[in-house]
Amino acid sequence: DMRVLFKHFYREQNADDPRLAADPNSIYYLKNKKMQEHKEQFKNLLKKHKPAIILLTVTDKEAQQMKDRIQAMLDEREMAQKFNMSPVILYGDPSVARVVAYQSRIMEEGVYRECEDPLQRIAIGAARFVQDPLTETCQLWHELPEENGLFKLRLHRLQHAVPKDKLAQALMVPLMETLAEVG
Repeated sequence: DMRVLFKHFYREQNADDPRLAADPNSIYYLKNKKMQEHKEQFKNLLKKHKPAIILLTVTDKEAQQMKDRIQAMLDEREMAQKFNMSPVILYGDPSVARVVAYQSRIMEEGVYRECEDPLQRIAIGAARFVQDPLTETCQLWHELPEENGLFKLRLHRLQHAVPKDKLAQALMVPLMETLAEVG
């Protein structure tokens, strides 16, 4: 979740604030300097990888501000020249990605095996969910109720009142029908 990593450098700075004075020992000077370093690092990532999509997982009210500031950064002349087509900024739901990131069975296989940090697994899971939500969700399914990651998703406010075997049966039918339709 890059939003966590770069969250603070998007906060607007007041240049007239005396705390941001040029005193190199000031905490405000050091904080501002670090935020500028993060901003440059983010810009360099964008220039290097030239993404078609920038995905922001919606976890709080700051997502809209983050989108606006990233869009403003992309609209800057220097950045706009680096892209043939400007990236699309999308919002995403991190629910499935979070369950995938902490599911022990999934952590041991495929692309997730190489990621020790849960935030990396969430970022990968969120991106994969945007590309193919059915595949990313289906990997949570397991016959054993204690291994079934779909039970960890909040699908309904009363789902915990339903016995696990009945819930599994109710989830399996639409899942199988959807998979049969897709092929």
